[in-house]
Amino acid sequence: MGSKNRKESSSTKRGPSKFEIVEKAQKRARRVCHFIYLSFNIVYYGHDYLYIHTT
Repeated sequence: MGSKNRKESSSTKRGPSKFEIVEKAQKRARRVCHFIYLSFNIVYYGHDYLYIHTT
């Protein structure tokens, strides 16, 4: 039981920075993915709209 607690405390000592980096990366990735998704939708549906109205 004591060894487990020691392991947890050591992991949490160097954990936060790693976790922060991961969280930041996830936020950035999510923003980028959202931007790509939005631009793709605009291009795709915009093209569809133009195609429908020009023919």
